[in-house]
Amino acid sequence: MRPHITGATGYLGSELVRLQPDASTERVEVRDAEAVRRLFERVRPDVVIHTAYRQNEADVNTRESENVAAAASVVGA
Repeated sequence: MRPHITGATGYLGSELVRLQPDASTERVEVRDAEAVRRLFERVRPDVVIHTAYRQNEADVNTRESENVAAAASVVGA
């Protein structure tokens, strides 16, 4: 399995990295849909665990989640 964890430096993400130390955790600006897609095309995860979020910014979190989901779909994750 080739997992990628977004938000790997946050509370939840860092715990997941501890449990899955081989996961890809390369940082990318998840607000930038094209950057997320390029990263996923390069690292080719087969599963994405999305834990990145911005506190008190629901609209931004929604767009970021859409970007991650779309990029994951492109690579079949």
